Amino acid sequence: VRRNRSNEYDVLARQVVEQNISWPPLAIWEADKKIGQEGSQATLNQAIEQIDYGSKDSIYVAKRTLERLLAKDDKLVQAYVEMARVALAMPGGTEGMLQAEALLNTATKIDPSHVNTHILRGHVYALQGRFALADSDFSKAAITNPKNIWLWSNWGNSLAMQEKFNAAIKMYQKAIESPVSNESYDRARVAAYDQLVVLYQKQHDIQALNDVQQRRLQDYGVKTCYAADFALFKLKNYADADGAIELTLPIANVPCGQSNPKEVLGMAYYVKWSHMKDGDRDATLQKARMNFPSGARLFYFLGGSEKTIDAAKQLTKAGELIDQNDNQKMTALAYAVQTKDTSTARRLLQLGALPTATVGYEAIPVALLPVFTNDLASIALMKKFGVDYATLRYRGSSAQEYARDSGNKKLIEALGLKTPKI
Repeated sequence: VRRNRSNEYDVLARQVVEQNISWPPLAIWEADKKIGQEGSQATLNQAIEQIDYGSKDSIYVAKRTLERLLAKDDKLVQAYVEMARVALAMPGGTEGMLQAEALLNTATKIDPSHVNTHILRGHVYALQGRFALADSDFSKAAITNPKNIWLWSNWGNSLAMQEKFNAAIKMYQKAIESPVSNESYDRARVAAYDQLVVLYQKQHDIQALNDVQQRRLQDYGVKTCYAADFALFKLKNYADADGAIELTLPIANVPCGQSNPKEVLGMAYYVKWSHMKDGDRDATLQKARMNFPSGARLFYFLGGSEKTIDAAKQLTKAGELIDQNDNQKMTALAYAVQTKDTSTARRLLQLGALPTATVGYEAIPVALLPVFTNDLASIALMKKFGVDYATLRYRGSSAQEYARDSGNKKLIEALGLKTPKI
């Protein structure tokens, strides 16, 4: 540039220099911004919330955030623990467990006494079947009686995997004895309650099941989905229709998982109706049908207990068909066989359900379903109720011919055939 006589500047030459600017990916930029604005601990807490939420997208966001936290501070031990949780979720499986173990080993090197590291690594060891190492980690964590009650829930899981059920129950009980909180750790109490229900069911301990579900309601409130679970329990074990109605009526329209409150309420009205000798039975039956219309699923659920099967009997006497098909062309007996619920299947067969009724869009006889799934207990049950697998045919082939073609020796023997010589 040169100044001329008019006191202006002339451009004598120009040069353009190209330079690439490497902008960080949006996820990294957002993570760095969050750390800068809110600080490492607040950002870590948000990442933990994202992992707890459990969706694929939320875990991905947490992963990117944790990676940036560790890039800025590679001594942040809890970030390694949370990254291990991410590894267990994605990719999961053997690969995820190995990644989680490596991350937790790194955390232990930074802080050998970090309690959360021992709790999660013990869980990872248990998942791998390395129970001695799991017990060692859990024992180290227990010395400080930590606030993190995943210690007791994870330790209970490890013992249950080893079929040490009574010892597992004690650990789960320690978890539920902790005060209810809104912290991430409270999910361990929920998990412990779920596992206690499973173990008490295995032990057929009805009183313990009643007590633990009653306590869970006290902890989390009667207007939760746990009320539907408890109501179903009351129906199946005590035929307590009034108690079940009281529990499910306030939550009838609440979407829940396994126990649909509206259907449980309907079942309760059916059970109540079946025990009524006078009064307005028609009104009770109408309430039952409004909440749970008659069909295959209703008969399947009513067949699930000796305490509720009488309602199914009363419905058949009133003209309802036990073998009616639903929209999936399934019958109540088909659902019982499909879920390998032989107790329910037996009750339905005693009530008159036909094992030869055809189900599904391919019109398969119900009695053939256990043949296709190698369900030997259900095959034995079908034979007790008169099924002749030598004559039962589907698409031109008998069950015995199917068994011979499969080469399954146990299936062949279950159907009453001689094992073919090889």
